[in-house]
Amino acid sequence: MVFKVELLAAAVSLARDPPTIRNDGALDPPPPTPALFRLRAAPRARPPFALSPRRCRHRSTSKVCHLSIFNACSPALFSSRSSSSFLPKQKKQLEGKPERPRLAVFRSNNHIYAQVIDDTAGSTLAAASTPTPEIREKLGGSAGGNKDAAELVGAKIAELCKAANIEAVAFDRGGNVYHGRVKALAEAARAGGLNF
Repeated sequence: MVFKVELLAAAVSLARDPPTIRNDGALDPPPPTPALFRLRAAPRARPPFALSPRRCRHRSTSKVCHLSIFNACSPALFSSRSSSSFLPKQKKQLEGKPERPRLAVFRSNNHIYAQVIDDTAGSTLAAASTPTPEIREKLGGSAGGNKDAAELVGAKIAELCKAANIEAVAFDRGGNVYHGRVKALAEAARAGGLNF
């Protein structure tokens, strides 16, 4: 059956494009010969899994992944997110202006720091933190990494802002969640008269 189909295909191709006879008596182009009469068999097609192994794309390693041999190593198989979602989010940067400076908060394990910054001038207008001697005395030697210490820092920064005639600030929580010590500092500063 295969032989008949190949003969039929050869006849159709000859009818469409008849060969011309060259000076040496050969046909140009030569007619196709059926696969049974070919001396050499055509090379077999390589299966898809025999592709050359590539570097793995779903693991950060330089080794060859076993999945890349099967052409199955793709990030889509291992994550429902696109590759662009792995980039960090671009957040809008707060900028302290003379009429509304930035109240920046930094929180470490043992201390909390707050400072009011005018970014246009590049200067710090007021600053308060738990390591300062005044707040450390009020804490009575206890650690500065708790809500009580954050409330003292918030009250102190509000007092310093009033002395410097600053009423409104832009609150910059510094990437921290508005919770716990950061929230306690912000509420104490609001209670002290700062607007944000």
